[in-house]
Amino acid sequence: MSHTAKVRAAFASMVRGLCIPDGAGICAALSGGSDSVTLLHCARSLGYEVSAVHVNHRIRPGEAERDRDFCISLCRSLDVPLEVGEFDVPETARLEGKTLEEAARDVRYACFAEVCAEHGVRYLATAHNARDNLETVLFNLARGSSGRGLCGIPPSRPLTDDVLVVRPLLRCSKEDILGYLEENSLAYVTDSTNADTAYTRNFIRAELVPRMRRINPSAECAASRLCEALRRDMEYLDEKASELPAGLDAAALAALPPPLMTRYIARLYAEISPFSLEYVHIEAVSALLRRFDGRTVCADLPDGICCEVSRSGLAFLRRRTADLPDVSADADEIVPSPVLPDKLTYFPADGSYLYLSAQNADINEKYIKEHINIYKLFIHKQVSFDKIIGSVYIRARQAGDRYRLRGVGRSVRKLMNELAVPPGERDALPLLCAGEDIIWLPGAEVSDIVYKRPQSGNIFNIYYIK
Repeated sequence: MSHTAKVRAAFASMVRGLCIPDGAGICAALSGGSDSVTLLHCARSLGYEVSAVHVNHRIRPGEAERDRDFCISLCRSLDVPLEVGEFDVPETARLEGKTLEEAARDVRYACFAEVCAEHGVRYLATAHNARDNLETVLFNLARGSSGRGLCGIPPSRPLTDDVLVVRPLLRCSKEDILGYLEENSLAYVTDSTNADTAYTRNFIRAELVPRMRRINPSAECAASRLCEALRRDMEYLDEKASELPAGLDAAALAALPPPLMTRYIARLYAEISPFSLEYVHIEAVSALLRRFDGRTVCADLPDGICCEVSRSGLAFLRRRTADLPDVSADADEIVPSPVLPDKLTYFPADGSYLYLSAQNADINEKYIKEHINIYKLFIHKQVSFDKIIGSVYIRARQAGDRYRLRGVGRSVRKLMNELAVPPGERDALPLLCAGEDIIWLPGAEVSDIVYKRPQSGNIFNIYYIK
């Protein structure tokens, strides 16, 4: 079977499974790369009413404009309507305190939703393929994901109430996609940053996937089967968790099997916040439930929300004071606390605060300088968030903690020795983290992940005040 036949068969099978009507309107997210060009051409050849949308993030001067012009030319040659969105993503990332990757994704999908709504299109197609899925599974596995993360990329997800994101190429191998392009004499563009293995996903693609395929040449297919099996299991557990009654007391919650307890926690949190709790936060709340002894305990969570465990059960409440959490918590009850831009984050173990602000944020600089003379210790660092993965938070040290300084893995314990931190104070000193990585121990240098270089962007100021 030719590559073209394989891709078209996989595309048609996926679309049927998603119950997309024949000839339905599909808007293709078009970057100009090999995957999205295949997606666009295949959808058109199968008779769907195809349009396209391209987003210029203005991250790669020159190259970004080349990609935009290529997409315009391609769509003109295929007689496909194209919408182009242009956004200054680096500036958006700076103003909103996000990584470039986060800001680019948010801007991109907001543009997709607007274009689909404007043209009345119900299906937005993205070009994720089987290799992308394998990379996602390995990425989530490496950073310590729960079972949901090992489900990989879902075949579809809601974008808005009226638009569904679909991924018709999800079962297609990269080899078949490249073969499709060759057999149909289709050109495409290449993003030069894909070769930079300093970025985690690029490292996985260049270093890990080839080794996986050395063990099993069909590693992508094996990962797809694993994901489909896990998704079925997750759907069953989600259904069981949805049957749990509201208002369970602390004892009943603590007695639940862990898969149901964690889902109950996530469901309750979702009722008050549009964001999802990360694994570390769900585990922290679970620990509070398991060790509940009748005394009410509280913990701070993302999005300005406080978790309260009492005899009557579990509750999530909006904090009344956004800047400072309750300072009466015992050190033994401390859970990881999110560090949000332009907010003082309190760490009760040593009575310190961390403050994060975007570079050149004059108002924030003035605000923080007001505190310099009040506290005895004040440390300022500048960092780049170009390459961080996951949310930023502070936590106490753990056994075996390490982070990289100028290419060398350093033990947090040894760093504390060098900094002459008294043994009785070491468990109280906060560690600034991003995802699974430690990025700073106050008093030491910042890690390589956030080290500010001349070419770095997305610069933030971090202040430790005690």
